[in-house]
Amino acid sequence: MNAEQNIEQIDKEDDVLTHQYWAVAFVDILGQKNYLKSINFIPEQSNEEQVRLFTEWIKKVYGAVEHIHDSFQNWPNQNKDPKNNPLFKDLTEEELAVARTFKTTTFQFQRFSDGLVVFISLADCKETSPIAAIFSLFSACASVLLCSLAGGTPIRGSIDVGTGVEMKKKNELYGPVMAHAG
Repeated sequence: MNAEQNIEQIDKEDDVLTHQYWAVAFVDILGQKNYLKSINFIPEQSNEEQVRLFTEWIKKVYGAVEHIHDSFQNWPNQNKDPKNNPLFKDLTEEELAVARTFKTTTFQFQRFSDGLVVFISLADCKETSPIAAIFSLFSACASVLLCSLAGGTPIRGSIDVGTGVEMKKKNELYGPVMAHAG
């Protein structure tokens, strides 16, 4: 099936693909390649030392990936209501309504190997602010970077803003922004 047939098929299924702006962070855990090489075997259950080492390395490898993902997902400042924020205590209801437009959207994730793509739509809508979304992504990346360094699992990454489309399945971003961020 060629690209034109794919487009026809998408049109026939009434799926709407919207090419829009996204803020994207690509995050990669450093040092995972060596750990992955270390666990490229199935331990013999009768060899206690081999099982112990294997278990230790598995926890280090998979635990690091889960920890980084969870850190982004549970980032504490995400989706806070400004009314509960002491910085906004003196605002009028009208001002609070404007402040709510700066509420961040929920991060979306695309995983592969020890890499993670965290992305936020920058589509212009009343519920969110693109500037606040970018700030939230930068803040989350900075927080996770510092916590990962402190925890002994350093990460590296890049952040970019550009266009792309969320494919049929949610959390499947594709487009120029992915090429630039990665």
